[in-house]
Amino acid sequence: AELVLQYLTAPYVRIPLLLQLFTDKIRIKALGVEALQEVLDAALFEPALWQGLADKELPTHIPARSRAHLATPCGLLFNELLKSPDATLSAIEVMLDNVLERDAGKYLPESCAVVLYVIRLAVRVEDFLLFLIRNDAWMARDEATCQNTWATYVRGLQVAADTAARLSEAQRRLRAQLHGPVADMLQNWLRRAQRQRRTDDACALHAHLAFLHRNLEEEELGEAAVRALLTAQCYLNLHHHFDTEVKS
Repeated sequence: AELVLQYLTAPYVRIPLLLQLFTDKIRIKALGVEALQEVLDAALFEPALWQGLADKELPTHIPARSRAHLATPCGLLFNELLKSPDATLSAIEVMLDNVLERDAGKYLPESCAVVLYVIRLAVRVEDFLLFLIRNDAWMARDEATCQNTWATYVRGLQVAADTAARLSEAQRRLRAQLHGPVADMLQNWLRRAQRQRRTDDACALHAHLAFLHRNLEEEELGEAAVRALLTAQCYLNLHHHFDTEVKS
């Protein structure tokens, strides 16, 4: 707890520090606590100070009189992926490996909460990665018409050539983990939950299997993805009570 509090006071480097902290096989168990999940989500995905001007005014005093020099044009996670992606992305991969090792062959909400959380975290980070990769590819085509989402010009998202290659390779590794061993683990848990008629658990697992595919473009939808999405939609429509919270 003390380390988490210390890292939260370091706004510009808190993302890699926090993620590296939870690469430990013992510490990662703490992410089964919902309150700590919310803290890590806020640290990663809240953008923090916005840099309104293209150029920053560098501080003239130490410690600085304000935190304006720590502002970013598109948020801390985008900034981390653009400037120093390796520490963040390697930590996510290690966290996924660690939760895969916790697979006991069946889903129990209390002990598997950390597994489902890390899966959701990895999918959300992949979303940021893909936005940068797709935006960079769109910029390289030099199209005259802006569209929406990543197909438009955004100040502060310009990716260096060597960084783009590293991001693409990291995204391929992350996708291979998520759609390979992670998906297999969830499918195994789901089959067992359905055989035992644990409907609430099956709903949670169907939802996470669908969530795995949230970053796919239309042309990337293969048979397995379409089956997972349609099956999840049908099962959740029939069995999930949408006015209640599903514990993960």
